[in-house]
Amino acid sequence: MKRTSGILLCCVATLLALGAVMVFSCLSARASALDIGLTYLFKHALWVAGGVVVMLLMRRLDYHWLEKHQRIIAIVALASLAAVLVPSLGTAMHGARRWIRFYGPIGFQPSEIAKLALLVALCGMAARRGDQMRSLRNGLLPCMAVVGATAALILVEPDYGTAALIGIIGLLVVLVAGAPVWPMAAAGFAGIAGAAALVWHSPVRQARVLAFLDPAQHLDGAGYQLMHSLISLGSGGLFGRGLGASRQKLFFLPEPETDFIFAVIGEELGLIGALAVIFLFVLILRQGMKIASRARDPFGALLAFGITALVAFQALIHIAVVTASMPTKGIVLPLVSSGGSSIVVTLAAIGVLLNIASQAAAEPNADFEVLRSEDAKRPAEAGV
Repeated sequence: MKRTSGILLCCVATLLALGAVMVFSCLSARASALDIGLTYLFKHALWVAGGVVVMLLMRRLDYHWLEKHQRIIAIVALASLAAVLVPSLGTAMHGARRWIRFYGPIGFQPSEIAKLALLVALCGMAARRGDQMRSLRNGLLPCMAVVGATAALILVEPDYGTAALIGIIGLLVVLVAGAPVWPMAAAGFAGIAGAAALVWHSPVRQARVLAFLDPAQHLDGAGYQLMHSLISLGSGGLFGRGLGASRQKLFFLPEPETDFIFAVIGEELGLIGALAVIFLFVLILRQGMKIASRARDPFGALLAFGITALVAFQALIHIAVVTASMPTKGIVLPLVSSGGSSIVVTLAAIGVLLNIASQAAAEPNADFEVLRSEDAKRPAEAGV
């Protein structure tokens, strides 16, 4: 597994380096115009450095420690999600209450921590139940209750993109753990129906959907972001304008260093650069699935799968939004976009993945056999 871990680390390091360069590119001109100097850029570098330290620590920490303390981790995550809704604790920004500030700019986003905490709790529950995951009452419902509670608290902030991401990852993990397909399909359709209801009862969300269908007709409204994102991508051509040469980042494209950083990559590095970023995420997906297939126990296999799926789906949603393949929603590009909480939590998750790899078997377990309960295996091993 050393080769797999090495490739994974190379992909992560490349994305972090690219992210630092692109954040610098996005903010350099704006920092000068807004007279904020390089403060924001140094802040991003500090978050990356802190995230790397956390990744190295999590790489050394036995992932079974997370399984042992899964309940405490889940309770702390849910409590932080509830705390952000308290006016004296949570900080409101852009019409949403998503941050807890400690002092000045120092704070964190509980929904980012909740992603990893949910995976730990959900994978622990599924691994412990084993074949009971086939049961609606004893396996599926308790797991989906944890996913639903986490997503509901995030919806209240509101943060619809993160809530949807958590719902998707939760469904995938439970399905891989052995839950029957039809109840999971029903849960998926229920989620789609709930999303449609949220859109139907909100003029703002309706406008976003209409702008997604025809952004050119809503250029002065909800289609502004999508149109400038497409202009940014299109003007990059095959090889791009060159590093630092983006025009759309100059107060045309909103949040270029976070929600639309892939558009700036496409403009400055062209189609070649954009495809290279996608290739790196595909490599991460491939290496993560290898680690999951060789994990020594059900918890490790599920956790490796969940972490890999989380990073891959978040990247997929970000790229889909930037390329107008889905309605606009603020989702950062993992390891690349600016954002302290996201970078630190993602690197912590990568550290856990590397620890699972360090304890993995030499050969893959056929068809994820490791996901089956140990209790189900013992009779066969005993010759019963």
